[in-house]
Amino acid sequence: MELLVATPGSPIQHARTAKRAVLAVAICAMTVSGLPALGAEHYEGEAYAATGGEALYSESHWRYDDDGVATGLVLYRCPDGSPFARKHIRATANAQAPDFDLLDARTGYTEGVRGSGDRREVYVRTSAGAPERTAALQDHAELVVDAGFDAFVRDHWDVLNGSATSLAFVVPSRLGAMKFEVSRVGAETVDGRPAQRLRLALGTWYGGLLPHIDVVYDNATRHLLRYEGTSNVRDASARNVVVRIEFPPAQRDSQATAADVAAAATVPLTGTCPLS
Repeated sequence: MELLVATPGSPIQHARTAKRAVLAVAICAMTVSGLPALGAEHYEGEAYAATGGEALYSESHWRYDDDGVATGLVLYRCPDGSPFARKHIRATANAQAPDFDLLDARTGYTEGVRGSGDRREVYVRTSAGAPERTAALQDHAELVVDAGFDAFVRDHWDVLNGSATSLAFVVPSRLGAMKFEVSRVGAETVDGRPAQRLRLALGTWYGGLLPHIDVVYDNATRHLLRYEGTSNVRDASARNVVVRIEFPPAQRDSQATAADVAAAATVPLTGTCPLS
């Protein structure tokens, strides 16, 4: 398959389309391998507006083993604590390309990647009343899906110390993958921990003119400490919000129980926060 979604028209039209696509990309802080043998690993993320700094929402993450399959669950909450969206992640043979399903109950928006046998597809539905759109998705060495970016970073950590590395990141709203490049920006310290800042940008001649995503990973643990860029959460105008998400190491533990996971997986999604 093409790594860059083809669009008709001039380079300017390509740039506009690519900008909409990059605004739909969000790398979520969920690792889908190396799970603890007992219990579920749990950690929190706090999302703030990129400009202004007000709290927008929070993310509660769990990762655990489900009959030998690395599995993840993310619950999104409004500032008042009410949950409004949920994401399920399930590992595949390709650690960089898990299956996932995201549902935002405020509008009925859903997106994801699913597989049956040798066939995989990407899908999106923009609202509860809208039809679901799907497209076939071919797995390959450069394909990265959602939380699989963490596996990509771990596998390419040393390579990223040099030149930019290409990947094909799945953008559900475009029903396909787009070619991006990941490069190391430099070293910094977050919460007293030595870390590395990486940048994800479109791998095109006009990519430098478009928004990018920065992620900061702990040198020692390879855990995500900070995310800066466009979220997979939308505001009241159906635009992906631009955020800074902090993942405090102090709020990461492996003491969550099966009951905690079950509660997060079944709690009604009642939040209505507009996030605008």
